[in-house]
Amino acid sequence: MNDATSPTDRRLSKSALSRRAYDALKVLILDHEIAPGARLGIDELAALLGISQTPVREALARLEGDGLAERHANGRYHAAPLLDLATFDDLYAVRLLLEPPAAAAAAASVGAADLAALHRFVEDQRLAGTQGRPEIFAGYVAADAAFHETIAHASGNRLLADAVHHLHVHHRLGPLYRNRGVPDASDAIREHTSILAAIAAGEAAPAERLMRRHIERSRAALRPWVAAESSHMPQHLTARQGVPA
Repeated sequence: MNDATSPTDRRLSKSALSRRAYDALKVLILDHEIAPGARLGIDELAALLGISQTPVREALARLEGDGLAERHANGRYHAAPLLDLATFDDLYAVRLLLEPPAAAAAAASVGAADLAALHRFVEDQRLAGTQGRPEIFAGYVAADAAFHETIAHASGNRLLADAVHHLHVHHRLGPLYRNRGVPDASDAIREHTSILAAIAAGEAAPAERLMRRHIERSRAALRPWVAAESSHMPQHLTARQGVPA
């Protein structure tokens, strides 16, 4: 019998290690086990996870894409800084400029594939855990992000979709749920269901209105948490100030 690992098996193994590193580091960042602004040393993380450096590098690149890590000019990675109140307000101001019109445009142009994906993401949110440990609620955050980004994609406006994606809204908000869970999950799922129904029916004005109300309610619910979190964090670790290189 030939026990040699095939190239396909090696690729699958590499992919699995990268996914394992990504999942583990995501939980550590969401839980503040890795503090906001902390350096993400590849050697140290590889030793912590018991894997080689390559899947750690790949995981850090994915986390950068999520807005949970930042890569500096010197090539070093840091955990994303804490979302301070001023940045939170700016983030939601931009959301209100982009996402309600995106929902309206999606209602006019959404295709079958995006509709199927939106239904799947709402169902994923229903099935996801919402308790206060990141390994439980991380799936909820991912489904929430995917729902909003898919609507932006369905708008047919590539630049708008890119802008919504690069805000990384839901991943940046994820650390707020640690030790709290997602207490507004039932509200968000109900609102997502209504937005999806309006988009599926081709009703642009209701889709825009419902998305605006959804974002405004989310802002009102989360803003006190951001204020409390940022008041206890050193100034140099907030998003407005950045992190040391």
